[in-house]
Amino acid sequence: MKNVLIVDDEIAVLSLLKHSLIKYRSEFKVLTAKNGNEAKSILSKKPVSLLVTDIIMPDITGFELLEYVKKKYPATLCYVMTAYNTTEIKKKIPHHVIEFLKKPFSISKLGPKILKTLKQDTPTGFISGISAATLLLMLEKEKRTCLFEVTFPDNTKGIVYLINGVIQKAMYESLNGENAVRAIVAKGKARFWFKPLTERMIESLVTTYQS
Repeated sequence: MKNVLIVDDEIAVLSLLKHSLIKYRSEFKVLTAKNGNEAKSILSKKPVSLLVTDIIMPDITGFELLEYVKKKYPATLCYVMTAYNTTEIKKKIPHHVIEFLKKPFSISKLGPKILKTLKQDTPTGFISGISAATLLLMLEKEKRTCLFEVTFPDNTKGIVYLINGVIQKAMYESLNGENAVRAIVAKGKARFWFKPLTERMIESLVTTYQS
């Protein structure tokens, strides 16, 4: 089952949102965190398909948490919720954020919105038993645009994003870019999980790689 992580320093808001989403418990599990540090801890222990975070929080702001997720868990989709609906705030919202929720928002519409997002996040398929080098050659030849997560037998993982068969971004453990690609190719056979992307996530991945 997929996990949705909601982060807000207001306990009442967390409780209200979690209670309102109980009806979707057969579709996804709601996890909550009172601050960015708690969110990081949860992310390190459980796979999270969707992050819904407040912006103005003590210690670690929502912006800092979003930046952390973009670098560490780029396949995680993100929503932002805030009462500060200013032009300055909106300009700071990262490109990989796919929904901006102005507080107060209609809680009854949040569940269907999350379901729609998670459906878009459904994996398009698995491939196993071939090497990363072979797969990359296939994708290059077919000029594919895709994101895939790779898991090796030793449980190390990486992510590769391609546009028209050309690698735009790659990460493996603590490595990025060409170093990550070389490490992934050198590992041999693995299991590959293909995932679709939103346009904002694609823009974010490309921007991160080029920066």
